[in-house]
Amino acid sequence: CHLCDVWGVPPPQPMPQHFRRRWTRPCPACSTWAHRECLEKRLPRGEPAAVVAAKQLRCEACGYAYHTTRRFPETLSELLSATVQEWRWTLKRISVCVGFFFWMYSLVEHYFVPDGLSGDLCILLAFTAAMMSVTVTRRFHRGIQMIWNTPNRWRYLKTFALFFIMFYMVSFHVLHPSSWQVQAVNWPLLASLHQVQSEIHRSWLGTVLMTAVSVVYVATASGIIFLFWKTSVRVPTIADASLPCSASQGGGGTPSLSATLGSADDVPAAVAAGCRECGLCQLGLCLDNTCM
Repeated sequence: CHLCDVWGVPPPQPMPQHFRRRWTRPCPACSTWAHRECLEKRLPRGEPAAVVAAKQLRCEACGYAYHTTRRFPETLSELLSATVQEWRWTLKRISVCVGFFFWMYSLVEHYFVPDGLSGDLCILLAFTAAMMSVTVTRRFHRGIQMIWNTPNRWRYLKTFALFFIMFYMVSFHVLHPSSWQVQAVNWPLLASLHQVQSEIHRSWLGTVLMTAVSVVYVATASGIIFLFWKTSVRVPTIADASLPCSASQGGGGTPSLSATLGSADDVPAAVAAGCRECGLCQLGLCLDNTCM
């Protein structure tokens, strides 16, 4: 590292994702390397991205102006700090989630449980509202646009089908058969479903199975919600000139990949060419997706 004069030897294992690498080559004209942490210490903290981009650092050897970009937060403190800086976006997402929750709460209370909802049902509605708030974000829509013409779109479709099945299975578990017994009388199909649900609730094996599905649903939904939260906020850093994906990271001094290519249809091919092993790139949720 030309800043702290510390040597480093990479271990004999695959390189980490491009947004997790500890070493950075900030100047394309020189062979100097530096710790990403050492470079970030020279960046102003707690200031808007435009201010950070204006205060560019320069190469000590050739005077090249380092490009400022942004990365994902890697620690809890970075995540919380970046979330606070994007407080308008945070309040908007919380408002959408709360709106979805009370909308579903009022429907369930009106049609099924007029005496009040149970705690398990409220938890299900809370997670469902959070997942619905994710699906209406620009970031989610942009990710689908980026991978729609690639084989990775089936990951989204399979995930949607999985959540569709798990949601109704969990609903069968948390909604007691007596809550919609009156509605089931007038519809033959609902009557059959009501009978199946009653048998599951009376069966010990069915209760265990539905509880396991509920745990998997909560764990998976929590992971997806956290993934969208962590990948929606950014931390200022110095762009790495040696990475093939550095152009896709966006930022103050580096154009975004979509701006460089000129059309959204070309983004998936370029991302796949430079970041084939990055799972977030394959899902359209990496640093080149700058929508929030």
